[in-house]
Amino acid sequence: MKKSYSQREWILVGAMMLFVLALGFLPTGFEQEIYVNAVGSKARVISVDNTDLY
Repeated sequence: MKKSYSQREWILVGAMMLFVLALGFLPTGFEQEIYVNAVGSKARVISVDNTDLY
């Protein structure tokens, strides 16, 4: 049995889609890099302690 959706439900779906789209365009405040003057370096992991991991 196929359910037909009412106009009220379609309006709600459209409003939610517009809301999510608007949230996607809002600025977050994290547009720039946090560590501007950071120096990149390589490291080698010598040992790890995973005894408490499940």
